[in-house]
Amino acid sequence: MLDRVSGDGLGGQFSIGVLLGLVWAPCVGPTLVVAIAAASQGENLAGAFGIFLGFGLGVATSILAFAYGSRKALVGRKQSLQAAARYAKPIFGAALLAVGMMLLTGFDRTIEAAMLDIAPNG
Repeated sequence: MLDRVSGDGLGGQFSIGVLLGLVWAPCVGPTLVVAIAAASQGENLAGAFGIFLGFGLGVATSILAFAYGSRKALVGRKQSLQAAARYAKPIFGAALLAVGMMLLTGFDRTIEAAMLDIAPNG
């Protein structure tokens, strides 16, 4: 089913936007918390609006620059990327399954503890 998703048309753009949102959501949290906290206090609504506006303009600018830049960069490499995807998709799928199994079994915490034991104190 995912092989049929492309960036063409409204449905394809919506799908790409959903995927971007899922990846981006954890990164945006701290900035939005500050802006929401400032707005919820109600003391400096103009300042909170400025934070939201600046954040929104920054995000929109970076996403537009990435979209236009990546489209130009990827058009010429379409064939080689499709050939690489033939091998990369199963490898990435196996990696996701392995990480999921580690999370379910708690083995990720064992790895984390082992890495903390060998990490220098800082």
